[in-house]
This record gives sequence, structure tokens and C-alpha cells, in this order.
Amino acid sequence: MADNYLEKHYADYESRKAAMKRGGVAKSSRTAMWQVAELVVPSVDDAQMCEFYATLFCGTIIADDVVEFDNGMRLHFQPATGAIITFGIRMASRYQCEQLFKRLAERGIAVEDGFIVDPTGNRLQITDNR
Repeated sequence: MADNYLEKHYADYESRKAAMKRGGVAKSSRTAMWQVAELVVPSVDDAQMCEFYATLFCGTIIADDVVEFDNGMRLHFQPATGAIITFGIRMASRYQCEQLFKRLAERGIAVEDGFIVDPTGNRLQITDNR
């Protein structure tokens, strides 16, 4: 519990520090008027894809083919039609990105140049907020 508490606060600190570097103290940070609510991803095996993304990013499986995350976004899986996709996520801080890469390595998931490949073959790019 203590490790998670310290990790969270360190990540929040890094995030605030990076925001101050980019925007300066006088500028307020801009917030988007919208968020991505749902992303549809091709899948060969919905159950395996749900388990992969729920485990990897601490999501909740809410249906046979849907994973929901704490930021409200839902990943919806549909049958693959031969086309795979590439999409990216940005972590709030370098520390969080490093922790995710560490967790991926512990699970045997290869990270090549910031990209991982899910069970269907879709490519996911993971970057930090720099």
C-alpha cells in the first residue's frame, strides 16, 4: 500500500512539474472540452483481448467485448476484418511510463521502440507526457 501511495504522489509531482515547465506559472493549463468515450478495436478473440487490456491497464471488463477504464473510456472489440490498427496512449509522467514498461517486462510482453502488440496483432504505442 505504501509503495502505491508513494508512486502515485511521485507521479503526480512529476506531472505537475512537467506542466509548469511547458506552460510556465502564468499560463493556465488548457483542458479539452471532450474526451474519447469509446474506441473500437479489431479482435480475433474478444475474451483474450478483454483480459489483455484489463490486466495491462487496470481496466474493468463490463461485457463480453467491452473493457472500461477509470478515465471513462471504453474499449469495444469487434471481429477483425483483416485490418489491424495502430493507436497510442500517453502516460502522465515519465515515471508512470517506466513503471508500465517494467510491468510489461515482468509479464513477458516485448516493448520495441515504445510499441507493444496485442493478441490480435494491433500495435499500441506508449509514450510519456514530454
